[in-house]
Amino acid sequence: MQTQRSLTRPLHRPATGSFLVRVLAWLVAADSAYRQRQHLRRLDDAALRDVGLTRRDAETGGR
Repeated sequence: MQTQRSLTRPLHRPATGSFLVRVLAWLVAADSAYRQRQHLRRLDDAALRDVGLTRRDAETGGR
């Protein structure tokens, strides 16, 4: 026999929270990548060579 509590509570928690967490994590990662690309674009060629990148790497995000 089921109790009143088990009849009124859902058996599984909706995945909404985990979806929102994933979206927020993606937004944070995308913002971080954008800021890193912007920083690389501001470096001069000598500084880029120091970190092992070319101007093309800086412009394309190292892809």
